[in-house]
Order: sequence, then structure tokens, then C-alpha cells
Amino acid sequence: MTTNNNVLPSSAIVEVASPFQQIHFLLLARGPKYVPKCQSYFRFRTIEDIIIREYNRMSTIIMKYLTDNCVSASDERAKSFFISLKNLLTNLYITKLSPKLFHYSRQEYMLTKDIQRKLYLTRQQIILRRTDKSKVFHLGSYDDYEQKASNYMIKTCAYEEVIDGKCPLSDNLSSVMDLLDKLLKRKAINVKQRSTMIPNRNKVELGHLYFLPKPHK
Repeated sequence: MTTNNNVLPSSAIVEVASPFQQIHFLLLARGPKYVPKCQSYFRFRTIEDIIIREYNRMSTIIMKYLTDNCVSASDERAKSFFISLKNLLTNLYITKLSPKLFHYSRQEYMLTKDIQRKLYLTRQQIILRRTDKSKVFHLGSYDDYEQKASNYMIKTCAYEEVIDGKCPLSDNLSSVMDLLDKLLKRKAINVKQRSTMIPNRNKVELGHLYFLPKPHK
């Protein structure tokens, strides 16, 4: 295992013995927001599938904003725009990469896969994650994160560990619905208020306890 001796302003914070080499740290130093070039070129999906997926994703978002601003999708300008968007995506994805860009992109792709492989070989003993309010990565030990979580749960009594594999979310939702029905029956709330307070089953989720290192403090 190696350590990172050449520290850059955006270098990953390393608090555990790491299997990475300098070339891996240089890639990580670009930060969580860095988008590797042309990674879709090396995916197993066909270019046609990628174009359709990207077009559907982008057009759905744009369509929402058009609707919010009272613009119909059947408007001629909107139709022309979506045709241009589809053509632009098609041209971007089918244009052949230059030899230099292809080599550079493939190198980054292989480095990314190598980082994933090295982390996998540690049997989850090393965790790579972004930091809070920062533009750098953090490398820490699994045991350290587990200890922090355990200490916080004991201190606050705000969380409990799901150990039987059964998600308590359904029971929590039922309890909320029962409470709202009782309040409505007692006329403590009206029908409109009950409708407003009913949880959306498609969006509700359990609170998760996790830690993001704070290098700025």
C-alpha cells in the first residue's frame, strides 16, 4: 500500500493506509464534481440507447418548465426545439473521437475502474466518499465510520439499526395514517388538512445516518 506524498490543494484527505498510487490520487484530486470525458463511449449500452435515454431525461425536465410557463409542447417553437435537441445529442454521440481524446478518455476510464477494483479488494474496509461543503474526497476506514455511527446513536437515541432486514417504513406510514384518521374523527383537523399531511408513499423514505468529513472545520 502507498500513501500520497505530493499534496495538492484539492488532494483527497487520507486517514487510512491506501492501496492507491500517485496516478490514482491525481485523478481523485479533481474532486467529486469532476466529470470524466466521454465515459459513455466505453459503456456496454448502444449509442442509440444512450441518446434516447439522455433525450428523454432532458426533454422531461424542459417540458416541465414549458408547462410551468404556460407554453404548450405542441407549440411550433417547442417542436422545433426538441427536434434540434435530438439532432444535437445524436451528433455529439456519433461523432468519432479524435485519437488523442480517445486515448485520454480511455486512460481515465481505466483509472476509474482500477480505483473501484482496489476498493473492492479491501473487502469494504476502506471507504471513499465526498466531504461536506468541500471539493475533495475522503478516504477513511470502515471501522472508524461504524464507531462514529454507534457513538452517535447511543448519544442521541435518534436512530436505531435495522438488523432483521425488515424495513419499518411501512409500519411508520400506517401509524401516521391511523393518527391522522383519529384526529379527523375527533374534528381536530379537517379533510383538507388531512389530505395535506398524508405522506406521499412514492417519495417518503427513512432517515439515514451517515457521516461526511468536514475538512473546512
